[in-house]
Amino acid sequence: MRQTLKRGLALTALMAVIAGPVLAQTEERVQLTEYRIESDDCLGCGAVIIRNDLELRNYLNGISTAIEARRSANGVFVGGSASGFARGRFGAADQVVFLDFDAGGEPTFPVCNDDGSVFGVFLDHVYTPEERDEITARIAADYADFGFEIVQEAPLEGEFTTIAFGQNDFPEDCSEGSNITVTATGGVSILFGMADSIDFLNTNRADNAFADASFWEFLSQLDPTGGTFEAFSGLSVADFGGDLTAAVSAAVVNQSANTGAHEAGHIQGLRHQNSFGAPGDGIPDTGAILPTDFVPIFDGPAEASETVLHTMASGASVGLSLEGSTITDRFFSERSAVRLAVNEQTTPVDEAD
Repeated sequence: MRQTLKRGLALTALMAVIAGPVLAQTEERVQLTEYRIESDDCLGCGAVIIRNDLELRNYLNGISTAIEARRSANGVFVGGSASGFARGRFGAADQVVFLDFDAGGEPTFPVCNDDGSVFGVFLDHVYTPEERDEITARIAADYADFGFEIVQEAPLEGEFTTIAFGQNDFPEDCSEGSNITVTATGGVSILFGMADSIDFLNTNRADNAFADASFWEFLSQLDPTGGTFEAFSGLSVADFGGDLTAAVSAAVVNQSANTGAHEAGHIQGLRHQNSFGAPGDGIPDTGAILPTDFVPIFDGPAEASETVLHTMASGASVGLSLEGSTITDRFFSERSAVRLAVNEQTTPVDEAD
């Protein structure tokens, strides 16, 4: 999840999902020649481009093959239900998630200018035992109903997902970039986290992600008065008895728990748009996504004000503010919960079965 800040506190970023046709004009008719489905939910996930019936058939056959492989691996029994689903092998604590709070390694991290030069080198945040326990408890609570086990020690056997916290070890000369980049116009681009994939049906039970909350250390070290930290985080240092370290700890815990749950959601197949809600209220009311961004154009309401409270919300897709990561303990929307329940409990079977 990347956030881009420009001109003070204004928040901008890439669209999370763009889907649209490429059209060719032939006399008075418009012919569909290509359809591109592109996702920026996870960087590098790529795009699917379908140009003709054969490519569409091959794409759908690939999906069917993946579902059939999942069904065979799970040992699904026949018996079914009115919904067309049968119970698979999944149960409580079937998906293990290891929270690696020591993933940072190096004690420092660079902040780069967008021209590749070094803005500065800053001290990493070291997670205290209390912070680790609080973050673990919050993520465990988010996934409590979906058969997850959240642990702080890497399992000795079996498949598990790792969420690497503080993974920001880049060369200090900025030769390989950084999670935090200062732009020439005075903005800041922040990469809070990234997932290996968007894995609906959880076909890979060992895909990973990272979450980085070092932005708050950067702000506090850049301006020890706490003013810059307060401006971006929405937290008041005065509320912590004037202790900037305590205020930074609160921001790190909140953002780490939210981002960790968010990135774990991606590797369970959740997308940013699964945060839309409540169902029936249409698209978010923040203006971050427009009716014309959909194909076909969305002609429903734009009253989904609850969206920014949901775990899969992001600045790009729904207009989530930075404060939405530091002062709000977000939760899964109804759409996200349905997907997670499908991952945990069910595998598609033919209606006849």
